[in-house]
Amino acid sequence: MAEASEIPDYLVVGGGSAGCVVAARLSEDPSVRVTLLEAGPEDRALWIHVPAGYARLFASGRYDWKFATEPEAELAERSVAWPRGRVLGGSGSVNGLVFLRGSPQDYDRWAQAGARGWSYEDVLPAFRRMEDWEGPSGDTRGKGGPLPVGQVSRLSTGAAAFVSACQALGFPLHRDINDGPIEGVSPIQMNVRRGQRLSTARAYLRPARRRPNLRVLTGVRAERVLVEDGRAVGVLARREGQGGEQRFEARREVVLCAGAVASP
Repeated sequence: MAEASEIPDYLVVGGGSAGCVVAARLSEDPSVRVTLLEAGPEDRALWIHVPAGYARLFASGRYDWKFATEPEAELAERSVAWPRGRVLGGSGSVNGLVFLRGSPQDYDRWAQAGARGWSYEDVLPAFRRMEDWEGPSGDTRGKGGPLPVGQVSRLSTGAAAFVSACQALGFPLHRDINDGPIEGVSPIQMNVRRGQRLSTARAYLRPARRRPNLRVLTGVRAERVLVEDGRAVGVLARREGQGGEQRFEARREVVLCAGAVASP
């Protein structure tokens, strides 16, 4: 049991793409204390930060959960690897660095289904604030945000041929895949600056770790949420190198950011 003085206001579970942002933003308020729990290690490995290194990361399996799909009859009963990041920065530290907001129509359908505040018009200001877009200015793109976003400057011969083939088949060419509908073909956009990957662990969390009200713990795997009187009050977790379960509590909120696969 933690001392009362050690219990944070907010306990963020999962230091991936979302968790790093949530912990950094919450800790902007100096009157609250924030603890971030990440099951994986710090993001210090060289190949995390070199854009071409993601293939090595997948091959090593050291920084992902080694998830795989169930055997599928349509795939001749094969299972397919489904890498999800297990490191500070989460999948944003091990993926192909592609930046894609998603389809505006999907956000609008969420709002139409009852998720008020999640239409594309509602979320667009957040997208603009988060990015530092290296391309032309426009109503849908942001400048000066923590996360650099840039267009691939030169297509390989194979990529250029693919784009041309798609156009020949009638798919529209998008100069900016994150401006408007995403149906069609477009060069990708990436989170890279000066030859290095910029995950949210680097863009958001790293500057925030200088704050005295933010505590980041790696090697801590949350196993279940503690609910008392109908309210989430903390989690039970296991720390690498230490036996048994450990209780982590929160005064105000437990925020689950353990990924689309693990959070449920």
